[in-house]
Amino acid sequence: MPMVSPHTFQHFGLPVNDLKRAKDFYLDVVGLKCPDEGDPGPDDRQVRLYAGNEDVAGQQLVLFLRRMDIERDSPSARDESLRLVREGDTITAAEVVEDGRTHHAWVITPEEFARVPAELEKRGVNYCLQNRGHEVIYFFDPDGNQLQLTDQL
Repeated sequence: MPMVSPHTFQHFGLPVNDLKRAKDFYLDVVGLKCPDEGDPGPDDRQVRLYAGNEDVAGQQLVLFLRRMDIERDSPSARDESLRLVREGDTITAAEVVEDGRTHHAWVITPEEFARVPAELEKRGVNYCLQNRGHEVIYFFDPDGNQLQLTDQL
């Protein structure tokens, strides 16, 4: 018997080096929303974002400022991982970056998905597009966290 039986997922957290840069990326590229207007202040240690129309449990991402900056994976390692995934070699792709194939995924509409490659290119974000019976796109945030957008659950 498990110790507890959680009934709701509240949020997930990601470590970042720069709260403003990360917040801007997740608002502009991923399309998340923020209940707090303005930029994070010098004493802020976290920023709460959410997907969907309401700031409710289960739809929240909290960006946590790292105690000290770290460089996770070089841009060339991230690009190589995406290239390998694009070619279908997910095993080797998992060996190229520190967190393997760990990623965080959001569902968007097929109409939105059709616009994503051009929008990522416009923003200078490298990506990998796959069709596995449905559309999937992988990319990295500025802090090396791998992200996924898909057009269905």
